[in-house]
Amino acid sequence: MKYILVIFLLINVNLVFGNVEENRVALVIGNSDYLKMPYLNNAQNDAVDIKAKLENLGFEVINGLNLTRREMNSKISEFDKLIDSKNENVVAVFFYAGHGLEVKKTNYLVPVDAEMQYQEDAEYDGVSLDKIVSRMERSNSRLNLIILDACRNNPLPSKTRSGGATWAKTITPLGTFIAYGTAPGQKALDAVPQTTGELENRNGLFTKYLLEYMDQPGYTVEQVFKSVRTEVRSKSNNLQIPWTTGNIEGDFYFKPGDSQSLAVIIEKRPKWLIPVLAGGALLLLGFAGMQYKQRQQIAWAKSVILSKELKKDNEIIEEELHKSQLVRDEIVGYLKDLNNNKFISLISSEDIFSIGRDAQSDHTIDDNIISGRHCRIGYDATKKTFWIEDLDSSNGIWFNKNHQLKANTKQPLKDGQVFYLANEDHPMVLVKINK
Repeated sequence: MKYILVIFLLINVNLVFGNVEENRVALVIGNSDYLKMPYLNNAQNDAVDIKAKLENLGFEVINGLNLTRREMNSKISEFDKLIDSKNENVVAVFFYAGHGLEVKKTNYLVPVDAEMQYQEDAEYDGVSLDKIVSRMERSNSRLNLIILDACRNNPLPSKTRSGGATWAKTITPLGTFIAYGTAPGQKALDAVPQTTGELENRNGLFTKYLLEYMDQPGYTVEQVFKSVRTEVRSKSNNLQIPWTTGNIEGDFYFKPGDSQSLAVIIEKRPKWLIPVLAGGALLLLGFAGMQYKQRQQIAWAKSVILSKELKKDNEIIEEELHKSQLVRDEIVGYLKDLNNNKFISLISSEDIFSIGRDAQSDHTIDDNIISGRHCRIGYDATKKTFWIEDLDSSNGIWFNKNHQLKANTKQPLKDGQVFYLANEDHPMVLVKINK
């Protein structure tokens, strides 16, 4: 009966709210083949692959490759009309790969027919990014996402100053999120370095990992670009660090996970429909809650098992004490990795313990989803409680998989409370030693 009820609710939610899908639209431009400027190996491929990815994620895409200034402006006007043709819940994405530069605090995208002798010529031959941002802001879209994988090692000299072109800071209107392939003043790698020293020529480094993380279910747009930044920074040995600026409210998912689907529907509907949906949702979530409770109990059961094995752990503690200069009275607890039931470290009231992929971390985990310095753990002697701090890690710290910790904020960690680094593959637990 429970299963029949769930199927009934799913069918009716789909019928009643089936027309509330996000109106996803995108403009994708890739310029590689320039008449007067250096050829770009990856820009055209990046645009082709991003177009295919966005279409798979439900976007209606306008695209153009190797466009002149007139063609770029024409595509932008076509994009404006497409956005305005949608009634509500519009998510608009603009992706550009190609040359770009900044003149007099204005960013310009460079068409393939640009005949620029100096950077200042961009005002006449280039396409202003600020105008694109302004036009998208004036549309009826609820979210504007602008992604720029632009080459920043432009060779054009300046009439007024020496040095290469960089990117100015674009004012980010409410409802807009801008992602740059690299930070201001840095160069973007045009191909992916391989262990052999050769280059993988299909995609640029930034777009390669963007394509990968856009496919991660349940990742917010912020999580996607944090993950991309971590990968690009690591693979480029800090030569390229993607940069983002955002002024958005609520969450957006390229690919919603199961837990986000209902939230997205509720956010989109008029307020008077929320109680109607909520009633059905309670019945639907009742069954889901039973399954979740079982999973939660399994997680907590591991800490119960730990307490039962305290005698066994005591033997390990004695061995660890012999290796350290600590005495037993100085120990307040110990950290354990539940994935392989591995004892990690004793913790004294003075310790601050770090976990991450960085070799300098106290406990290193060789997994790309774990950030360099993922989190810190310590003990508050005044309150006699442990604390944990997420160091703005890519995929976060989770309590029992339903509560993500706020970054860069110490939060209490109860004795025996299971927490996860990024996902269920890395469950940890702190055990307090009673004195």
